Amino acid sequence: MVEIVISIAAKVAEYLVAPVGHQLGYLFHYNCNMAELRDQVEKLGEARESLQLRVGEANRHGSEILLDVRIWLTQADDISQDAQEFIEDKKKAKKSCFKGLCPNLISRYQLSSQAKKMALDVKKSQEGGDFQTIFYWLPPPGAGSAALEGHEAFESRNLTLEKIMERLRCDDVNMIGIWGMGGVGKTTLVKQVTIQAK
Repeated sequence: MVEIVISIAAKVAEYLVAPVGHQLGYLFHYNCNMAELRDQVEKLGEARESLQLRVGEANRHGSEILLDVRIWLTQADDISQDAQEFIEDKKKAKKSCFKGLCPNLISRYQLSSQAKKMALDVKKSQEGGDFQTIFYWLPPPGAGSAALEGHEAFESRNLTLEKIMERLRCDDVNMIGIWGMGGVGKTTLVKQVTIQAK
């Protein structure tokens, strides 16, 4: 009979005392939960800044940033901003009742509980920002894709164009250079060669 009473008492303690203890933990660990939130926000900021540097470098090289990376950066900004606003609102917990004799326990409990949850969310977001690849190379813009307008074909230019096209057909030619004074039509000639070569 004693064993049954002990078993029942253990179950009652398990279902009543443990949850109450867990909830009271928010009151007792208020400062720890707030400090954990600040630490996680700081780590998220460092991870975001590191990724942003890589994104900036990829942009300077003309690469396109992956959609997942852009979404994560936006979400990291939003989460970080929400957490910073929340940390500023913690001043509510310092409000006192009875002329400063006791802290506002309800506010302290709510803020501690929210800080704990928010710290877990920030940590999860930080772990999602570990990207191995953040960009892909864009294809080079097509040279001479449009027909040349206003192009006047001179006889001397046609001869040069024919010589270039003839050299392009040779297997032993790897590169062709065109030089001359500025404004004589080198770029126009190269565009014409590109159109015919295609």
